[in-house]
Amino acid sequence: MPPLLILLLSALPPPDYLESVRNEVEQKADRLMEAQRIEHAVSLLEDVRNHITDDARLTYSHGLALRLMGDYSRALPLLKEALAKDPSLASAWYDLGEIQLLIRQPDEAQKSFENAADLSENHQSGWAAPFRLAELAADASKIAAFENWLEKAMERGFSFQQTVVGTDRWREYLQDPDLGDIIRRLVTVHEDEALLENW
Repeated sequence: MPPLLILLLSALPPPDYLESVRNEVEQKADRLMEAQRIEHAVSLLEDVRNHITDDARLTYSHGLALRLMGDYSRALPLLKEALAKDPSLASAWYDLGEIQLLIRQPDEAQKSFENAADLSENHQSGWAAPFRLAELAADASKIAAFENWLEKAMERGFSFQQTVVGTDRWREYLQDPDLGDIIRRLVTVHEDEALLENW
C-alpha cells in the first residue's frame, strides 16, 4: 500500500464516518449500474473495497455489478463472501440463485431462492424469489410446489399481466394440463380472465 494512502487511512475519523462512506459508495454504485455504466461501478467498488473500507453490502454490490457484466466466475465468490459476512442479505441470496441457474446448478439455486423468499416477505420486490421458485417447480413437474410458490408470489405483489403474459415459457406452462389449470384459476380469481385470451 502506498505511504500516502497509509497516512490518509490512519487519519480517518471513527467508524461512523466509514459507515457514511460505505453508504455513499453503495448509492453511487447503484446509480452507475442503473445508468448502465457497470464497468465504472466495478472500478469504484474495487478501489473502495481494496483501499478504504468494506462490508457485506459493498461486497454484494461488487458481485452484483460483475453479474450484470456477465462475469459469473468472479461474481459468484463475491456473493458468497457477502452472505458469509451477512446472511440476512435477501438480494444477495436472490442474485446468487440467478447465477446458479445460469451455470446449471438448480438445486443450489432453489436453496438460494428459498433463503431470499424467507428474508424478503415484506420487501416491495418480495414476489421475485417465490416467482423463481414457482418456475423451478414447474420445470421439475412439482405441481403442488408450483401452486404454493405462485400463490406466495401473488400475495407479495406478483402480476401475470406485468410479468409473464406472452412469454414462451409461460405459454408452455399454460398449455400443460396441470399447470394450466392452476394458472387459469389464479388469473380468474386474482386478475382478469381476459388476460387468458391474449396469452
